[in-house]
Amino acid sequence: MKIKDVTSVIETFAPLRWQESYDNAGLVVGREDDEVHAALLAVDVTEEVLDEAERLGCDLVITHHPIVFHPLKRFNSADAVQRCVERAIRRRIALYACHTNLDSAPGG
Repeated sequence: MKIKDVTSVIETFAPLRWQESYDNAGLVVGREDDEVHAALLAVDVTEEVLDEAERLGCDLVITHHPIVFHPLKRFNSADAVQRCVERAIRRRIALYACHTNLDSAPGG
């Protein structure tokens, strides 16, 4: 299964067009044509969540909150966001968020 197969299901009930203008929902790290064998659900991307994803062999982490809200100017591991994004890229773990688009969905 490809990432786009998973995200298209999510986006049928929480389309990205429903996100607020300040939000950064959707595929934050990864490529939609990459393969997915296992996914992990979490509220936020943290170093502990990535520990669990690696331990379980997950190649996709789906969260409510996007790890990147503001543009990153550096990737020098100076803070947790930079470390997590860099680690996800290096380990080929895709990061997908469904935040305000999910909040806006019926029952969200």
